[in-house]
Amino acid sequence: MTLLISIYLTLIFLSKEFQNAEVWLISTLAAISAITYCIAVYVRPHYADLPENKSDEEFLNLLRRIIHHSNKKICAYCQIEKKEKARHCFICKRCVLEHDSHCFMLNNCVGKHNRRFVLTYIIFTMLLLLCITLSAFFHLT
Repeated sequence: MTLLISIYLTLIFLSKEFQNAEVWLISTLAAISAITYCIAVYVRPHYADLPENKSDEEFLNLLRRIIHHSNKKICAYCQIEKKEKARHCFICKRCVLEHDSHCFMLNNCVGKHNRRFVLTYIIFTMLLLLCITLSAFFHLT
């Protein structure tokens, strides 16, 4: 994305037909997109709490407690009782509450705490790409 913005701004300055408001808008959207990307990377989703001691005995006790409750589920990998809407991420190796997906671009799961930051990043990046595309189209025609 940085390469695309750099090429675009170079072409704009070489054409000498740029409007200051146009460059300002694209530069602002690029900065907001970069900031929201950093926030989306560093804010972690809400992980389920792991047991303090993972032993086979503790896991068997958990299975014995839950065996008669059909609405309760367990995660065999984390050895915990799953909360509602929690799923295990095999990349992060943790259970994530309100798990949406694992985003490889962010190297982070999208979950309860960071969903709005990831969505904000996607929206500003799409706005940035739209503005660059429209501006390049108007400058080329």
